[in-house]
Amino acid sequence: MTRVSQIDPPADIRALSTLPAIDYADGFTVTGGPAGEYSPEQWAHATLSQAPRPVRVKLVVGWTLLGLRLGTRPAGERILGWRIRQRTPDHLLLGAGSQVGLPGELLFCRQPDGLLFATFVGQRSRLARALWPRVIPGHQRIVASLLAHGARRLDQEALTAARN
Repeated sequence: MTRVSQIDPPADIRALSTLPAIDYADGFTVTGGPAGEYSPEQWAHATLSQAPRPVRVKLVVGWTLLGLRLGTRPAGERILGWRIRQRTPDHLLLGAGSQVGLPGELLFCRQPDGLLFATFVGQRSRLARALWPRVIPGHQRIVASLLAHGARRLDQEALTAARN
C-alpha cells in the first residue's frame, strides 16, 4: 500500500533548488507499492497535469492568485504552467517566478523506495511574508492529496499496462 508522509527536506534535497534563498521548504515522501518504479517526470504528470480537470483549474487559479507567473510555451518545457528548470533521471525541478515576490519551485526526486516531493518558496516582499504563512496549511493538505491521487493513478496505469 502506498503511503504519503510529510518530512523536512534534507540539505542535499534543498541544494537542488535554484532559488537564491529558500524562505520556506517542505517535503513529502511517497513509499510502498510500486512508488519507486516511476520517473520524476511521470510523477509530475500524474500529480499535476493528469489530475482531474476541476482540480487542475483550482490549482492554476490558486497559483495565479499567489502571483505565480505560469506559462504555456514552450509546451514541452512546462507542466501545468510550471517551467522545467532541471531534468535528470533522478529529479525534476519545476519553477515559477512571482509578481508579488513569492517565487516557487516544485521538486520531484526519485528515492530508492519511492518519491520525495519538495516545495521551495522565496518570500521577497512584505506581502509575500504576510501571505505565505496563511497558505501553508492548505498547501500541505493539497500536496498530500495530490501525491496520494497521483500514486493511485500511476498504479492504475501499471495494472492496465500489465493486462494488455
